[in-house]
Amino acid sequence: MFKNLLFWILLIFPNLIITPVSCSTTENLDEYKNDTIQQSTIDTDIQLNKLEKEVANQQAEIESKTQQVSELEETKPTLSKQLSEKVDKLNALENKFNESKAKLIETQQELYQVEYPIAIMSSDNEIVTFSSPPTRIIALDSSAVEILFDIGESEKVVATHAFATHPKPVADIPKVGDAFNLDLEAIVALEPDLVFVFYENNTEPLLNLGLKVLYIKTLDHDFEKTTELMKMWGRITNNMPGATKSIKTFNENVESITQEVDSVIEGPRIFQDVGGLWTPGKNTLVNEVFNLLKADNIAKEIEGYAQISPEIIVEKNPEIILTPNPQLFLDNQAYENVSAVKNGKVYSLESDSLSVPGPRFPNGIREIGALIYPEKFENVNDK
Repeated sequence: MFKNLLFWILLIFPNLIITPVSCSTTENLDEYKNDTIQQSTIDTDIQLNKLEKEVANQQAEIESKTQQVSELEETKPTLSKQLSEKVDKLNALENKFNESKAKLIETQQELYQVEYPIAIMSSDNEIVTFSSPPTRIIALDSSAVEILFDIGESEKVVATHAFATHPKPVADIPKVGDAFNLDLEAIVALEPDLVFVFYENNTEPLLNLGLKVLYIKTLDHDFEKTTELMKMWGRITNNMPGATKSIKTFNENVESITQEVDSVIEGPRIFQDVGGLWTPGKNTLVNEVFNLLKADNIAKEIEGYAQISPEIIVEKNPEIILTPNPQLFLDNQAYENVSAVKNGKVYSLESDSLSVPGPRFPNGIREIGALIYPEKFENVNDK
């Protein structure tokens, strides 16, 4: 039966050939398997060697860092000691510096100590004597008020006039009239031991009341006389250190402005209208400002303050106009051909620094300097 079945299978599938597996094929498979295992083993060994080296490197680095930390720990007490010693030396030097500074201040105070009595010459050639520093001053002058505040003697100012507005604490000081019309009854009630005035006509009524009066014509002073005013108040109040500091700051500010315009050969023609076409001429602080800034004041031939006509302004043809009312010039056809009007260089000053010969005065110079030479100056606000 089996033979018959085999016969029929071969008859139906004549192409079927049963090939036996040879021994050589089995050997080849075993060899391939062995090679693969061997290669895998080699690769694994290589990876393990790399890992061992990396671990060894990491361990070495850890040991190095540990050694560094150990060394730092060992030197920490030494470094702390050295630092402590340096701090002690620094503190000792600071103490010596403070002691030396205190001695220097004491020496300066001795040098600056004012010996009374002192005598001050007034602008009307009267000698005013002080046997001691005044403690109740009525300063009927903005310059005097600002200087007294700046040198550190504000507490001695018991009253002023209505035109004094700077610094801000002045708003709280009693006002005894304006600069030209005084409230004599209020002045007497305040019991001043000095009344300072800049307007000569105020002198006699105050003297008639038995008051000590010092009259100084401050508005006509030049730069040097402004610092002389500071020195004068330092002597009167026995505060020369404060006055010296104010003088130093004032001079430094003026010097910095001088350096800014050092390269200027010739500045523009300028006209200042302080109101009603009144303008400063020669022997005025403002004219000194124009000279410092190398600007050509068209009113330089006029003595003091004077009123000039529109015709003169047109004739002089200023390149810059300073005025509290720019529209007075810009809207007036009479000035349409004036250089400053044509070029839009008619300005209104923001501050009143130039009207007060005191510590703020250099700010006013800078303000004008910024208008004339904007590339050289930065505008400065009042302190």
